[in-house]
Amino acid sequence: MGKRLLLTIQFIEDRYGPIGMSSAYRAMIQQAMDHGDRRQLKLLSADTAEMATGLTRDEREGLEAVLKHELGVDAEAERAELSREVAKSIARGHIASEKERLRLMRYLEALELTDGDPSEVAAVRALLGRR
Repeated sequence: MGKRLLLTIQFIEDRYGPIGMSSAYRAMIQQAMDHGDRRQLKLLSADTAEMATGLTRDEREGLEAVLKHELGVDAEAERAELSREVAKSIARGHIASEKERLRLMRYLEALELTDGDPSEVAAVRALLGRR
């Protein structure tokens, strides 16, 4: 997970220049990797994902290509798995945990940024109690 975070930051910096506090951020990622701190890596991953949401569609595809080439990450498979998880939540009709609520919020944000299926956007918004 740490290598993925570092590659994502590098990709963004290659296009937009240094990110504020990027050296400190890299140090936090490296420290979490060195100590096997998966919790910290997950927290940092959420921040990094937030940074990547600002990328254009072409840039996201470029990032996905880099991650696939360097780390074997299959972003399409990850999206499909997340979509299945969200579909289960929608079918259930309620949110089972805070973790699930956060996942739904991130998924909704991604759908909105990528002009996702309007019916799926509406279903996730309804589940989250948003209109």
